[in-house]
Amino acid sequence: MSQSTLGTEGDDDSTIAYYYVPVIVLGTITSTLSILGSGCIVYMSSRPNQLKHIKQRLLLALSISDMVSSAFWMLMPYLAPKWVGTPGAVGNHASCTTGGFFILVFIKVSSFYNAYLSIYFLLIVCRNWKEHDFRKPLEIGAHVLATTLPLAVDISAAATQSINPTPFFANLCMYGPYPLGCVEEDECERSSKATSLIFVAASVPLFWIWTIVGLICTAIVWRTARKTFRRNSQYNFEQSIRHSIGQSIRQSSSRTSIARSSESNNDKMVREMGTQAALYEMAYLNSCIWPLLMMILFGSISDAELAERNLQPGFYILKLLTMLFYPSQGAWNFFVYTRPRVIHWKKAQPEYSTLQIYRAVLSGKAPPRSRSGRFSNTGDQTVDPCQPTNRNGEETTAEDDEKTNRVVETRSTICSH
Repeated sequence: MSQSTLGTEGDDDSTIAYYYVPVIVLGTITSTLSILGSGCIVYMSSRPNQLKHIKQRLLLALSISDMVSSAFWMLMPYLAPKWVGTPGAVGNHASCTTGGFFILVFIKVSSFYNAYLSIYFLLIVCRNWKEHDFRKPLEIGAHVLATTLPLAVDISAAATQSINPTPFFANLCMYGPYPLGCVEEDECERSSKATSLIFVAASVPLFWIWTIVGLICTAIVWRTARKTFRRNSQYNFEQSIRHSIGQSIRQSSSRTSIARSSESNNDKMVREMGTQAALYEMAYLNSCIWPLLMMILFGSISDAELAERNLQPGFYILKLLTMLFYPSQGAWNFFVYTRPRVIHWKKAQPEYSTLQIYRAVLSGKAPPRSRSGRFSNTGDQTVDPCQPTNRNGEETTAEDDEKTNRVVETRSTICSH
């Protein structure tokens, strides 16, 4: 065992196991949940009738990248070189490089696809794009960009032997020289401090620029959704006044109900899309904040000092939180992805248990119409965004039909899964 790598001089094997076993177990649990969540999204979004929607293709790619990174995050404690001395470490430099390579590549790939998803919501909500506006060459170029840049950086890192055990997580392989504390190439067996910093400098912009882009796009979508809701609330009031002037009470009531129903549905569609965009971004930020904290830690404390202090209470709590939240994005994405259908099923079948509802959602069946009229569009009752509006055979105007078309277009975007 290399104490210079582990950085736990004075700690015996039982002490190391005492600290590292909970970290490994927690990481295994959250990684498994993330793999299951992403696997369910892959299963639902890869159905033939779903792949025609660009949002489903983006979520499919995001979920695959999350499954790969979560799988190697779970395996990393066992792929780490056995001489680091942590429980379960039975690997060598080759397995360490392999595991670190896939984690580093797909961390960056995930940041690209999260940004793409936010840009998609921005174009749909703020620019009124439709499916046919997303040209195939544009989408293909986005996929190529999301994969080639991370691969180019990390293939180079692997080729220069710059992926090695880290001082903070001895059983996690990231950018760095080996052995711990070496600086120049003649001091290091693998890579050097300067070479490792080149890959850090290349990866940080790729990761954080796209993270910031996604955050900005989501903020704009959320702001637009709120403005649309407020504007249309005022529009509903003015429309009801216009329909009331010069008409009989019966005609006014009928047409006002139609106008209010159509515009209210559209309000709910836009607000629902803004909520979905915000939830996806929150799930991503919940994961990416932990690499940021580790980067700050690595930049403010020397490797030797960090290795000596990595089992102290504050650092150990940070390890546990990282293992709890970082690999969990797939699980959170699953709940966000299924959220609209789960809500609709609960309204349609309130007697169903949570397990029955999720089984129905995973089966791909559409929620039935509520027998109690729960999806009615009048009064304070809840509108189901994934069910067509029932006009009860009432005559409509061209203006009403235009509003209904906007509702249908937005509904198809939200309810495509």
